[in-house]
Amino acid sequence: MFSEDAKWGEAVWGGIDRGIKYYDKLVVVCSENSLQSPAVLRELERGLQREDREKKNVLFPITIDDYIFDKWDHPRKADVLSKVGGDFRQWNDPAYQKSLARLLKHLQATDSKTA
Repeated sequence: MFSEDAKWGEAVWGGIDRGIKYYDKLVVVCSENSLQSPAVLRELERGLQREDREKKNVLFPITIDDYIFDKWDHPRKADVLSKVGGDFRQWNDPAYQKSLARLLKHLQATDSKTA
């Protein structure tokens, strides 16, 4: 999320990097479109690097299609898939509500090591 109060003329990357450093959790929507975006891939890498450095869960991936499972070819695929993620592929199914409730619970947790 890029802040609405970002300074005009400021580099977008600087604001994104500050957000990843400032917030304790990073939700990444893993879809065909997002996983082909250099900006999203950079955010994903920054989140995983922060996890490695701080030894806590930072990255909370959610899926809205099957792209990450079937077609995404990336060096960090195993790292992302090894995380328990929210399944939002069937938004009109009761399982969606369960995934949403779990995501919100983990985002509200204060201990990222257990979230």
